[in-house]
Amino acid sequence: MRLITAKTALCLLVCLLGLTSCHDDDSSGEAALKIEEHRDSLSQLLKDYAVLGYEKVEGRYQIQLSNGQNYLEPKGMQLISFISSPESLPAEDDHTSYIEITFYDGVTQKATMIDKTDLSWSDLYGKRMVVAGGSFACSEEAKTAIDYWTSKLSITYKNVGVSGAGFSKKSGFQNMQNQVKNILNDPEADFDIFVLWTSTNDFSQGTEYLGEVNDYTAADGYDTAKLQNQCGGINYCIDAIRKANPEARIFFFTSLPVKKWGARSWDANYKGIDGMNRFVDRQREICKQWGIPFLDLFRYVDREQLSRCFKKDNLHLNEEGYRVIREQQLNFLICH
Repeated sequence: MRLITAKTALCLLVCLLGLTSCHDDDSSGEAALKIEEHRDSLSQLLKDYAVLGYEKVEGRYQIQLSNGQNYLEPKGMQLISFISSPESLPAEDDHTSYIEITFYDGVTQKATMIDKTDLSWSDLYGKRMVVAGGSFACSEEAKTAIDYWTSKLSITYKNVGVSGAGFSKKSGFQNMQNQVKNILNDPEADFDIFVLWTSTNDFSQGTEYLGEVNDYTAADGYDTAKLQNQCGGINYCIDAIRKANPEARIFFFTSLPVKKWGARSWDANYKGIDGMNRFVDRQREICKQWGIPFLDLFRYVDREQLSRCFKKDNLHLNEEGYRVIREQQLNFLICH
């Protein structure tokens, strides 16, 4: 009698579940291990983050997570068999429930789900917000996103973004440093929330405008020469808000991937020194240093959907593009 290896047994299980063809070879073993890796990865995400919604997209489950990520099942891999309806928790936590996810092998896992039908429980509800940024934040199409999450949270807001603006002073007179300075100097402006929505305008000027994480901080004696780059500008904005209004909430949206400059501005794993991923990495590092929550739109956005949502310039989004990202932005805001 032939003994069945562990790899073959796993392959047979995957085959019976209709996940891949069954052959006792390296490719089948790799496929079986690959689906286990995806299950383990998703299982850990469900332990670390709450679920804010789920749906089927072209036959695949997509799960919205509280870290801003939309987890989409890999193509050709039925990772999840089904997701149960939420089970209510005790009344003292009436905006939270449980869902139960059943994986391909019958193993189930409970996950916390946040109810978004009524967001009056959020500490952002009814507050006043200012949005600073470039054209991604201030275009007419951007209202598709901003009006969506501010209406859900009953937030009143002012948009001070200017097309062409970045964090660097080189990005124009109404760069984000000046946007923040002007709003803080306005005696009638009293905001609880600041959203710093990063553009591509620092990146488009070249790598010399990237800078280092500690630019314009106590580490360099607040060297004003460093305000000419992205990093110095970010530190300036956060420092100014913190000093003027220590109780204000600051939220940070990273740059979005765009198609205009090809792989340099689209590929999250671009290896060159001139990639937008380097600018986004510095954005993340600075936010971590300040303890500022950030939404990494560069890595977490659904590129497949977003790729169909650019205007003719392959840089700016149409309304559909903002519909792609607005739910992620809302999820991020209510969970931080």
